[in-house]
Amino acid sequence: MDDSKRNQHLVVSLGAHGYTAWLLESMGLQQEELPFDWIWSDPGMVSDCIEDDFHSLLSNELLRPLPGHQDDAPHLGHAVYSPRWDRVTIFNRCNPLSVEGRRSYDAAIDRFRSLLDIEERILFVLVATEARATRASIERLSNVLNRRAKRACLLVIRLLPLTSSATPEVSTSSASDILFVYDFSPTSSMRAGLSFANSTDNDEMKKLVLAHLSIAANVAPGQGAVTASTPKRIGPPAGSRRLRASPVPTPHVALADFPEARNARSYFASDVPRQLRMPVTVSPDDEKFFLEKNTGGVRVGLVPPPRSQFLRRSDVYVILLPGATGILFDHSGFLSAGNFISQIRSLPFWLEKHDDGFYADFSYLDTLPVQRGTYAIYFDGNIHNYKHWWVDMLVPLHAILVRGGISCKVLVPTRLNAMPQWQKDSFALAGIREVFEPRTEASVLRLEEAVFVENVAVAGNPYDGIADFRNYVLARFGGVGALKHRIFIKRVGAARPIINEEEVEHALRARGFEIVVAEDLGAAGQIALFRNAAFVIGNHGAAFGNMLFVPPGARILEFMPSFEMRPHYWALANGLGHKYGFLRCQTKGQGFFNPLVVDMPKMLELIDRMERS
Repeated sequence: MDDSKRNQHLVVSLGAHGYTAWLLESMGLQQEELPFDWIWSDPGMVSDCIEDDFHSLLSNELLRPLPGHQDDAPHLGHAVYSPRWDRVTIFNRCNPLSVEGRRSYDAAIDRFRSLLDIEERILFVLVATEARATRASIERLSNVLNRRAKRACLLVIRLLPLTSSATPEVSTSSASDILFVYDFSPTSSMRAGLSFANSTDNDEMKKLVLAHLSIAANVAPGQGAVTASTPKRIGPPAGSRRLRASPVPTPHVALADFPEARNARSYFASDVPRQLRMPVTVSPDDEKFFLEKNTGGVRVGLVPPPRSQFLRRSDVYVILLPGATGILFDHSGFLSAGNFISQIRSLPFWLEKHDDGFYADFSYLDTLPVQRGTYAIYFDGNIHNYKHWWVDMLVPLHAILVRGGISCKVLVPTRLNAMPQWQKDSFALAGIREVFEPRTEASVLRLEEAVFVENVAVAGNPYDGIADFRNYVLARFGGVGALKHRIFIKRVGAARPIINEEEVEHALRARGFEIVVAEDLGAAGQIALFRNAAFVIGNHGAAFGNMLFVPPGARILEFMPSFEMRPHYWALANGLGHKYGFLRCQTKGQGFFNPLVVDMPKMLELIDRMERS
């Protein structure tokens, strides 16, 4: 790397707002834009982004436009990061949903990734409020950077309340070879989040950065989180233990005894065999496609009744990282969802992967404070999604609390005060009275006891359990409704848009279908509408989670991208007594989220077939 490049990338902004980028640009230390320059973030969010290699940050399915702003700037939140880090607005300078904006962010992320891989020295700078830059969040960020970057130093400047002095007050909070934390009390407030009104405050900030450039230059290559004199370790660290995929078996007890048991398992089993019915299709090719993708080419029929396994274990650890929130383990190994551990892009400092598996550092984990009480845990990396929230999370949690008879709190993986209203409302509708929000930025939490369901897949859960949940929720709405409404679910997100949607809507209106944007109705509004649905048509998407509330005997027609077959709603229809059909739709490009085209003659023929069935 030539000298101009080396100087250009010597210092990197990590946010947590535009001031850091403004400061470095005003000093001539950063000329190219990087991902955290002009967004509203948080030290924990920065760690999340680096750990999952920025895959969640720009996911179209997670970006949330925020209406009601009078200026011309874009205002977007994020389905995961906004609630998790109390940032309603994250993007307000460049719109990542636009072609130009996405190209700009992609380029900034590519630059950031390349910086992490170079051998040159880098000083990462973060300016954030004291409330955000907590000790736990700073230590986590430092560990994440030094696992990923070759030669990294982290300078954190924590903003404290204004001082009454004529000059800003600066004090050292903590310091090491690679981490420097300062408390900074300015004399003035920021103007539009870009600079302090008093230039003296900006000058003192610049002095702090300049003072650490020479320190960053002396960080040894590969130094990471250890000193340069520390020999490289081979194999797992002392005090760690391999997390086995199959932990120590848990004794079985009768379901009636489960509420009073400890370290036990029990089963909620159905006495009713499952009747897996073939979907209604419009052509032999579609039927063949379904059989090959879902049932190995064997026609479905009567199958043995499934069962869900309830478990409760004492002194366990729950992971709180993006894509892995809800994974449980103890000294004996993974207790639930351990096969999803690979979704963590950058492992936390207490977890390492070796040739024979994952090792957890229990010399550290066993020092964590124990969160007293019993907590119901659910794993899914996609619970911002309406379907996954209702069907995959609330159904098994309801089973724990009602069928399992457990008195406990439900641990939620996001901040309650920033949840969408429909999620907040859903707790009471599902009979969940106590929720626990882990107010920590740590990557793991130690629990006195956890209770969880082993099998959360709809296709494997007892159907009478799913029906029990439906009946419980609908009791507040007058019970299971009548077969009245014909509904077309209109998608408004960026994924899987229907290219000929106007033609589809025109044809369906002529057949008495109402065009519905489900997310405009809220949780109660959607339940009230779908409980009286007779026929539901739509593109594969989260709003089909409302099938939970559709009466038995209703028709469900799903537009399925030809790229692949996902059987979630077919399985749900089997469990709830719906007549299910699907129509393969050609996609523009090879991707499940790509735009698709609905074949109109086939759609109308399939509707006729389903109404005759």
